[in-house]
Amino acid sequence: MPVCKVKEVLANSNSSPYLANFESSLQQLNIDHNQVNAHVFEKNGKRLIAISTDKCVYSSQVSDSENDLCRTLIVIRKKNSRKVVLAEAKPITLSVSKKSLNTPEKKALTVSENIRELNKQFGTKKAKRATELRERMKIDIGTVKEHLETTIAAVDSPLNASVIQEGKETNEVQSYQPPINRDAKTFEDAFNLHDYITDTELNEFKKDAKKLLNATYDDIQNCCPYITEEIAKLQSENCQLSENDKIRRISILLYAQVIDNYLRTPALQLRNRSFNIYTSLITEKILNTFAVKTDKNVLRPLSMRDKASCYILVLLFMVSDRHVVDTEEVAKSLKLPLSKTQQLARVCGARPMAKSRSLYEIKLPIPEFKLVINKTSKRKTL
Repeated sequence: MPVCKVKEVLANSNSSPYLANFESSLQQLNIDHNQVNAHVFEKNGKRLIAISTDKCVYSSQVSDSENDLCRTLIVIRKKNSRKVVLAEAKPITLSVSKKSLNTPEKKALTVSENIRELNKQFGTKKAKRATELRERMKIDIGTVKEHLETTIAAVDSPLNASVIQEGKETNEVQSYQPPINRDAKTFEDAFNLHDYITDTELNEFKKDAKKLLNATYDDIQNCCPYITEEIAKLQSENCQLSENDKIRRISILLYAQVIDNYLRTPALQLRNRSFNIYTSLITEKILNTFAVKTDKNVLRPLSMRDKASCYILVLLFMVSDRHVVDTEEVAKSLKLPLSKTQQLARVCGARPMAKSRSLYEIKLPIPEFKLVINKTSKRKTL
């Protein structure tokens, strides 16, 4: 450093700089120097210096430097200049302050508060439990008002609750609604069999379908009553279908029967790794379509049960010549409530016939399903 001359000496004044020393380094606290703010407070002739960050506050009271035995000077030199200025600085040590700068003074405790504190520190177990219980039962009036205002705003419109409930119900219906092409002009295009079962999977039932076609009425009693009657209609002499069409329809009915057997299977049996409801291919098809598989369990939630019931109804509509299903008989066979069976039939696109309320038919074009919410019902799924 070149030799410089002292141009000016600045004595101690209110505008003198402060030389601050932090008890804890700002770098150790990972504090950005650009986010440090300085504050100067004066009260009753005393000055308080505070440095605030987003994590803590450093503060120190400025002492009277007139009685100090030494002075601290800072040399100030401009760049490319040989003249310097000596300025007296006030050294201060900033310590961490736990209180905020705007923290109000602590109020004096009342008699009841003093008793409560004494009970918490020196009371018996019974007194401590009673004190803690009273503190937990205290209600913050401000918080209660905020919750009430939020609740009132949420239910301000009488339609809000029903709209939210309708949205939840509609999403659940869409989760188990069967594949339907509502813009189709024919039944086969509206309900494509390949969307429900492939030809390879349907051929798994072909062997048993041939046996049932020539079996006696007693031999087909293993099926549910409605499917048994449908197979009996295909066996009758009045049926004008070809043998291949009959075998195909019986195979579809057997697939519906397997789905029904799956619904009747106990939940504990589904978790068994050796579980087999038909052939391995059909069993895998059933579990992939109507179950939720996890690492350890096979779950069958209510939405999956409704989906399986919808598939059974669609398969029954497929094998019917006029695409008509008697929901009352289906409800008895599947052991379902009649109201739920008819609701699921409407989900599948069916409408009740004018002659009978239990007979439902598929008519084109297939309308969109509109959910009717029962406000008194607590059940969320159909």
